[in-house]
Amino acid sequence: MRITKFLLCIFGVIFLFSACSEKETVAIQTDKLDRLEPAAGHLMMDYMPDTDMRGGMEKIKLNLPEAIVEPMWVRNAAAYKRNPVTRPKIVVVIDDLGLNHDRSARTAELPGPLTLSYLPYALDLPSQTAIAQSNGHELMVHMPMQPLRNTADPGPDALLTGMSKTQLLKRIRDNLNAFDGYVGINNHMGSAFTQDQKGLRVLMAELNSRDMLYLDSRTSPTSIAEQTARSYNVATTGRDVFLDHVITEDFIEAAFKRTEDHALKHGSAIAIGHPHELTIEKLSEWLPTLRAKGFDLVPITAVMTERDPRIQPVDYSAVSDY
Repeated sequence: MRITKFLLCIFGVIFLFSACSEKETVAIQTDKLDRLEPAAGHLMMDYMPDTDMRGGMEKIKLNLPEAIVEPMWVRNAAAYKRNPVTRPKIVVVIDDLGLNHDRSARTAELPGPLTLSYLPYALDLPSQTAIAQSNGHELMVHMPMQPLRNTADPGPDALLTGMSKTQLLKRIRDNLNAFDGYVGINNHMGSAFTQDQKGLRVLMAELNSRDMLYLDSRTSPTSIAEQTARSYNVATTGRDVFLDHVITEDFIEAAFKRTEDHALKHGSAIAIGHPHELTIEKLSEWLPTLRAKGFDLVPITAVMTERDPRIQPVDYSAVSDY
């Protein structure tokens, strides 16, 4: 009789333990389901970042629930050299690429990884961008947008203020179809369009549907592109330094120093330059020195999870309608 009671007690404990474990499992699964759709105003970046490391190289990776597919900007991210010690990161974006094949090709041969942004109306883009990607660089679409100055021409199929949603969507989609493998877009010119909330809403809704990131070139101090991107759950940040607003050795070298100083102070810096002869020459000298100076040269995706646009100071000392 005593043995029977003892066995019943044992079975009772096992049953209660199993029931508790089952409830805990259900709670974990429910929590995963609750995270399938991020709350309004939150980015996919809210999930804890991880890194995908292979053979001394590192690539951004998000710790997402299994049910969520990685965003395009993560899937297409470029790898960069792994460093076990956290160091200031420098991102170099070269845009206006594609039109001049020679200078674009020489830019793609620079040490990287760089983030290379191609104008969608350039010729032979699939071939040009494939070479750049094979060299380890990250790709973006340099989306043409309306500037404030009427004398500045953003090129064909630019996004203009006052366009209907249908007109904008056609231009956005045509531009994004120029090539593939990119992580997102940044604005070409656009000092007028990046202040137009109606047009930006159309653009950001499309970027959200494609899981792309948006880099604000910050060609206007009154741009609302980043805040609009965040309201549409689009991963976003902005440029910190223009490298060649003035195309002289002194200006470019001073811009390199500003980039280094910004990275030291804030942990990362995003610098934008262009494929001018002098810029390419000076970059070929400067880029190889960064690692020995204590900086990591990384693609833009490598800093997206650590940059909080709400607290990043904006340097408008070199506002330019490139």
